[in-house]
Amino acid sequence: MRDSKLRDAPDGSYDLIVLDAFNGDTIPMHLMTSEALALYTRKLAPGGLIAFHISSLYLDLAPTLGAIARNEGLVSLIDDDTAVSQAQIDAGKFPSKWMVMARSRADLWSTGNRPSLETCERTPGTPAWT
Repeated sequence: MRDSKLRDAPDGSYDLIVLDAFNGDTIPMHLMTSEALALYTRKLAPGGLIAFHISSLYLDLAPTLGAIARNEGLVSLIDDDTAVSQAQIDAGKFPSKWMVMARSRADLWSTGNRPSLETCERTPGTPAWT
């Protein structure tokens, strides 16, 4: 979709939406609000997944994104792939942490049963950003 914006795409047209705009100390907050997730969910095809790269040096983004996902009626899993060996680093792999969201648990398990996948636990009092 050259030169188009996500909001202009037909609803239900994406099997996978990946948000990899986060890095060590820069968090584009507007990409992880209730309003943004509502847009992503509208554009997501049945059975589709939303993946957020949530590695951050200073913030634990999982509780906030988890609260937003629950408010939107989504389920989520966290993939903590931060234990990376020196050999993996030498081969070009970087430690990372991801949160994957879907409309149902069955859709999430289509990602495979990786041992690093964890259920996103509810953290009482964590607000959803707007």
